[in-house]
Amino acid sequence: ARLMSETAHDLRSPLTTVRESIRLIRNGDAGAVAPEQHVYLVSAMDQCDCMFQMIGEMVQLERLRTGTPRVDRKWVAISEIRKSIDETLRPWALPREIDVLWDIMLDPATLVYADVAMLRRLVVNLATNEIRVTPEKGVVLVQLQRSGSAGGIRWSVIDRGRGIKRKDLQRISERGVSLGGGEGLGLLISRQLAAL
Repeated sequence: ARLMSETAHDLRSPLTTVRESIRLIRNGDAGAVAPEQHVYLVSAMDQCDCMFQMIGEMVQLERLRTGTPRVDRKWVAISEIRKSIDETLRPWALPREIDVLWDIMLDPATLVYADVAMLRRLVVNLATNEIRVTPEKGVVLVQLQRSGSAGGIRWSVIDRGRGIKRKDLQRISERGVSLGGGEGLGLLISRQLAAL
């Protein structure tokens, strides 16, 4: 975790250079930009911002692991969180024509008390995993419903992939275990974010 935190810290400088270069092009400092190009440049900058957030989480990975994270909770509408998640997932879903659908079993204007960045990252981590295993032109469902009598809300990400064998469920929640050939970092962070 310490090595990942230190490595992530070193990624900030080159990413800042990439984002600033995109911003200059978007603003027309390197010549005229067509409207359709502008859309892609804005999307690229948004993804740079998401990468900054991921880097921030990796820098804080040791804090997440030891249970001393910085959590910034506030009241925010579900609709606002949904918009942020949809914008982040679009570049993942569009190339494979995956529809990300929402089944919100309560008023979208409902306010939740949460760390918006953590919640968005958690849902995005899970949804991008689902997009990877969903057949082209398939559907990934994000479902929200009331949970328990304390007023909590359960967020679920559902796909129609091949599923996970019962014997593998425990393994994938362990550090560094991935059934998809990755490093398992996304699921490690997801589990810790969910706990928070």
